[in-house]
Amino acid sequence: MSNLDQRMRGLLTVLKAKEDAQKSKMAAIHREETHLREVSTKLDHNKIEAMQCDPTLKQLGVDIAQLRWIGERRREVNLRLANVLARKESSLQDYRMAFGRTQSLQNLAAKNKTAEVRKKASQEIEKSLAHALFKTGKS
Repeated sequence: MSNLDQRMRGLLTVLKAKEDAQKSKMAAIHREETHLREVSTKLDHNKIEAMQCDPTLKQLGVDIAQLRWIGERRREVNLRLANVLARKESSLQDYRMAFGRTQSLQNLAAKNKTAEVRKKASQEIEKSLAHALFKTGKS
């Protein structure tokens, strides 16, 4: 294995580790986004229930207080979700960059390997020709 191959493998290991780190970061962000969307859905269901509450509770203003509370929680969840989506976009760009670097190096390694194989094949052909010419020159 040539020195270049060893360096490429080492670099590929590092780039793959960075890609994996970005992938796990994306997964964590996705879990957080999913959780916030579930909370948002629950708040929507709570809002529907609050609007359909007992008429006695409506007279006491419980429905208004509950709707106000739901609206405040909804606003908080939406702000957190917006923050998560912004982080997700940034993380997605970082992941694409890491993935692209890994793919590029893998392509370079494959081209290098192909070039080495061709070089060895060419050397073998030259040896065979030289040997054949040497044999023909002896006779």
